[in-house]
Amino acid sequence: SKPITIWLGFKKKIKDEVTTYTMFNQNIIHTNKNAQFSKESKTIINKLITLIKKERPKNIVIHVHTSSDGLYDTNKTIAEKRGQKLKEMIEAVFPISTITVKAHGEASPYNIKKSKWDDRYEIDLF
Repeated sequence: SKPITIWLGFKKKIKDEVTTYTMFNQNIIHTNKNAQFSKESKTIINKLITLIKKERPKNIVIHVHTSSDGLYDTNKTIAEKRGQKLKEMIEAVFPISTITVKAHGEASPYNIKKSKWDDRYEIDLF
C-alpha cells in the first residue's frame, strides 16, 4: 500500500471563551463534491475528536463551508449533509447534549479570493 500524504491542518483560535478549530482540506476528507467521507478521513476525524475530548466542551457548533464551485443551493445542501455526518461521528464517541450544525455553503469564503481553503469545517467548542 502507498502512503497517503495528508497536508490537512487544524488552526486553533480562542476568543471570548470559545475555542474554534478550523479543519482544512476537505478534498481529502470527502471524495469529490459530496458528503461522503473518504477512507482517509477516519484518521483526520479521530484527531479532531481527540482535540475535542481534551477541551471537554459543553456545547459544539459545527460550521460547514464549501467552495463556490457549482450552484449555491447545492453547496448549502452538501454543507448540511457533511455537517450532519460529522455530528454523528462525534456523538458516537463523545456524547454531548448540544451539537449544532450550521451550513454556510459558499456564503463565507476563507479569503477574498476563491481558494482551496474555502472548503472547510470550523468547530466551536464552549
